[in-house]
Amino acid sequence: MPETDPGPAAPVPHTPALEPAGPEAAADLAAIVDRLVTARLAALAVAAPASPAVPEWLGPLLENQQRVADTLAVHTKPKQIDNPEQRSPFNPAGDRDHPRPDLQCDIRHCGVSLSRATLTVTEIELLNRLTPGEFWVRKTDGSEDKVTIVPKWGDTGDLVQLNIRMDVKDETGTKKHGWPSLANLCRQILGEPEVHPPARRSPAAGRRAARAGEADLTAHTLQEIGRTRPEIAASLATMLDRPTDRV
Repeated sequence: MPETDPGPAAPVPHTPALEPAGPEAAADLAAIVDRLVTARLAALAVAAPASPAVPEWLGPLLENQQRVADTLAVHTKPKQIDNPEQRSPFNPAGDRDHPRPDLQCDIRHCGVSLSRATLTVTEIELLNRLTPGEFWVRKTDGSEDKVTIVPKWGDTGDLVQLNIRMDVKDETGTKKHGWPSLANLCRQILGEPEVHPPARRSPAAGRRAARAGEADLTAHTLQEIGRTRPEIAASLATMLDRPTDRV
């Protein structure tokens, strides 16, 4: 079978070379990408499962938890205390109307600088009367120990510091105990009698006194009953484990 001539080949269309994109082409490309991203995000949002609803039993618990948190926030908030008189345990009369005096200088107790804010009027007045020297002080156990007041003078000869030194360190650790209060320490140094607050009865002593009073009342009641009905008084004394001679 003879071959047929296909004839001349069809010409290949000319493809122009790509040129760098201009500003208009870049803007169009950015717009296309933006539309694609927006559409993709919208599709993801539609396909995403809805957020699960809060169970009914959990709602009251969350509300109660919020109420507790709000209450704690209110009660733990720092309170602005209205104290125009500037009262304190160290000056109940108030520093506004009854200001405490200043210390005569920097006074230190065993190396610790004393603050006017934590001293009473009596303590400040006693401290301001101290002078340098060595003194013997009676401790609460009856023993005596030495107290030294060491001064420090300024360049102009003014007293700038008094250091009250006491021997509170030893091998046994007993010297740090038994020292009188700061006010009584100053009184002894100044040669004045000590001042002690009235003794406070301990709770145990109060209970013992109450039991003693109750016992006396019971005995008196039994005696009153014994005058008219001795048999009843004797029975009551037996039940209360009371001696018969007190009936």
